[in-house]
Amino acid sequence: MKHDVIIIGGGVSGTALLYTLSKYTNVKNIGLIEKYSEFGLVNSSPTMNSQTLHFGDIETNYTFEKAKKVKRYADMVMHYLEHEKVVKGDEGLFIKVPKMVLAVGKDQVKTLQDRYPSFSQLFPKLKMIGREEIGKIEPRILEGRDPDQELLALVTEDGYTVDFRKLCDSFANNATKKLELGEAKILGEKIIFNITPSPGASTCLGNAFEDTSRLMEFLSKRFTFDYDQFEKDLVFVLAECK
Repeated sequence: MKHDVIIIGGGVSGTALLYTLSKYTNVKNIGLIEKYSEFGLVNSSPTMNSQTLHFGDIETNYTFEKAKKVKRYADMVMHYLEHEKVVKGDEGLFIKVPKMVLAVGKDQVKTLQDRYPSFSQLFPKLKMIGREEIGKIEPRILEGRDPDQELLALVTEDGYTVDFRKLCDSFANNATKKLELGEAKILGEKIIFNITPSPGASTCLGNAFEDTSRLMEFLSKRFTFDYDQFEKDLVFVLAECK
């Protein structure tokens, strides 16, 4: 069988691209090559990563500009997850948990204080709390600690723990076109080799969006990408998920 697109790897990035191409383009012949018998057994496995959906709110190594981009892409995954739960019920794809970044000492406290005004605009539910509130949430943080040591934290209720292996299966199951699994050796030009450093899985649908746009160019515009429907489904908040 001749394929228009072949995806190498059935982790969360590969299956997200499969889902996007299948649902939002008119590419008909899509192949996915995975060396193992199931999806998501390597880096997407629960034993291989923290299974955290990174938005950029408590990741202090992110600049504001990076956080804006990561949030846009992570929101796509969040909307997908919430929509799946509304439509199919709780299938164990994710759980919501509060999350916190803790600053210890004068320098770290100042870093969070400086970040908070701009980041709280991007993340309205992000709160800055002091020692007393920190102790109420996580009492062990204060146990045996010098009472004069400066503490500060940013907290939010919008934490998502995601089973990215199950998400791989969900993406594949929701692909609207027939998927052919197999083995192949690919040589030549117009190949996208996608390396996904942190936040990796959190931006899988955003990367799929970018890759799909590039693939339309690679394929000499013989196919179309329904950008508007993608935006409606995954970028803007779905009415049933509000």
